[in-house]
Amino acid sequence: MRAALLALDGNRTAFGLPPVPPFNCTWKDAFGDVQTNYTNAGWTANAVQIACGNYDPVRFHLRLFSAGMWVVGGAHFELLIPNSAEHQVLSWELAQQLVVIDMMRTGRLNSALPMQATPVINPVVSYRAIPGILYNALPAGLRGLIGGPPVPVTADVPIPNDGKATILNVASRAPVLAGTFEEAFTLPFNLVIPRPFCAKGPLDLVWLQGAVTITNRTLVTPSGVFSSHGSAYGELLVTPIDAATGLPSGPPFTALIENIHVTGINDRGPRVNAIVKRIALPPATEENGSLITHLVIGPSEGAHFTRRERC
Repeated sequence: MRAALLALDGNRTAFGLPPVPPFNCTWKDAFGDVQTNYTNAGWTANAVQIACGNYDPVRFHLRLFSAGMWVVGGAHFELLIPNSAEHQVLSWELAQQLVVIDMMRTGRLNSALPMQATPVINPVVSYRAIPGILYNALPAGLRGLIGGPPVPVTADVPIPNDGKATILNVASRAPVLAGTFEEAFTLPFNLVIPRPFCAKGPLDLVWLQGAVTITNRTLVTPSGVFSSHGSAYGELLVTPIDAATGLPSGPPFTALIENIHVTGINDRGPRVNAIVKRIALPPATEENGSLITHLVIGPSEGAHFTRRERC
């Protein structure tokens, strides 16, 4: 599926989509959080993830999970939250429609029964929501694209969801797209957020300043062996903020931000090794501490997840 989608151009005018962003995007290997999925084949994680469009400002993001003879895809249309490295999901349905269109464009679906819809298997009429403060800042064209309400809103905006998935009946395998695919970019940080760990409550805020550099390198051999190494690294200045005044409430300190994702697929199956670190350097107070998570899923390792939070 990866090879089939990466081989496409961005021309979707035959399906009624205009030749303008984000509808003229092309697919490439992508960096994002590793997620897990459970099927009758057991626990798996997304060894492969691709995106149509760049990390900033908007993209269609597709995670692929191996499930025996099946591949499960999780797709969404998302926006990079300004001055951060995190994305906000804007639409499930728009992403599903684009993936279906592009799989039709590959010419690899079964001509007799190319696709079919599942019964309702996910939450309806909506799933998750866009925070009101982010929604109010969206351009009018982007709000119209996702079918959102007029601004300003005073509450979070639910993300519509019909609860159905699309089953794509793939009839032929795309040729191996061998080679090395690399990307690197730096994102500035300058925003106030709830303290992500060691928080004393919902109004425990911190101001993050600095930058995070993201790198992603994918290697595919002519025989189809897939491997990927992605990382997000930075040192941020963290300043405690008083929620009532918006002013600093304590001395700033430095925090290490590090995400490392190593994934692969060979004849034994997919494997994922993901480490996430958030560490104060050094802890300025007892509350700053550290957060480390580690996920390992593979044919020989089984499935393991650990989380260590020290405050």
